[in-house]
Amino acid sequence: MTSRLTFALWCVFAFGAADHVQAQTVVTTRWVNFRRTPSMTGAKIRVLAPDETLTVRPKVPTRVGWTAARDRDSVAGWIGSTSLREIASGPTIVDSVAHGGAGATGASGASGGTGGPGSNTVAANRIDISWAKPPIVTSTIKVKNNSESCSPIGDGADDGTDLHKNRADVATNPHVITIDAIRSLPDTGLWKHKNRKNWSHDDSLVVMPYEGIPVIVEGYFEIVKPQSNSAPAPGKQVGEAPNCHSWDELDTDWHIALVADPSEHEERAVVVEPTPRSKRSNPGWTPAAAKALAVRHAPSDTRHESSAAKVRVTGFLMLDPVHPDHIRGSCTGAACAAKTFYRATLWEVHPVTKIEVWKVDKWVDLNTYTP
Repeated sequence: MTSRLTFALWCVFAFGAADHVQAQTVVTTRWVNFRRTPSMTGAKIRVLAPDETLTVRPKVPTRVGWTAARDRDSVAGWIGSTSLREIASGPTIVDSVAHGGAGATGASGASGGTGGPGSNTVAANRIDISWAKPPIVTSTIKVKNNSESCSPIGDGADDGTDLHKNRADVATNPHVITIDAIRSLPDTGLWKHKNRKNWSHDDSLVVMPYEGIPVIVEGYFEIVKPQSNSAPAPGKQVGEAPNCHSWDELDTDWHIALVADPSEHEERAVVVEPTPRSKRSNPGWTPAAAKALAVRHAPSDTRHESSAAKVRVTGFLMLDPVHPDHIRGSCTGAACAAKTFYRATLWEVHPVTKIEVWKVDKWVDLNTYTP
């Protein structure tokens, strides 16, 4: 029954969205590319800012996931439908058709259940494309000793991915899911790309139904890897593009391997990442506090399976195409047996907006947690 319902909802998503936006005026919900053709590789006309108004071109043949529109200068182009909302009704266009309303619930029947030991909430083993996806809220932050502004797309190396990484909103009405629900999401067809600018239209359709759904997932930190670094030497770059190649602790992400059981190793993990924007809102999120919860406190450390803490993270589903080489299934050849792998899927919870720790009989926010 569930699979039939999911398929039906996908059909609505795939073929019903165009009728919903006919003769409409729409507004962008994020920084997004306005393209000449309905493809992630289509030539860019320009970058649209959040809250720009466009007019839908109702007579243009529809393409799944794309809206044909004219900008304020009457230039014709295409924009991803998930980046738009209607002026009249407010919700993101595709959300209003296939992703439900703000009160959409998960398989457990609760939109923000508590989960965890002793809870009656049952985590969903499948992610439903009918679940609501809130529009991305963006912000620009100061990095590198407050000397440089870093935009929502960072250095722009992969602006589509980095916009999702750098969202500044908090995940509301999240759905409680299992780690296996994330590990089972499709991603193998995207192992051939390390930048979503190279995705085809069909590639983007694999990701769009799930990306941006707010979720809660429980497990254990296998290892916590802060990405802070030393300041670069002249002519040398450090850091990552979404954070404008910054290096200080508050300017960089944490790469956390989340596993379902403390006996699982890193290659079975789902990566979850607190980002500069979420870390700055949570003063108790320190590398020492997070590492103390993990199975391994450092890459070369012994395993502390019996003392690892049960954790719960809240954030947004996102696919990061950068690291297919970190997945065992993407490796072929004799060298694979001896190679180390760092994740089970390209799907992540990114950014993480809340971290909780199970303590005796309740969940405690990491900001106030003491062992």
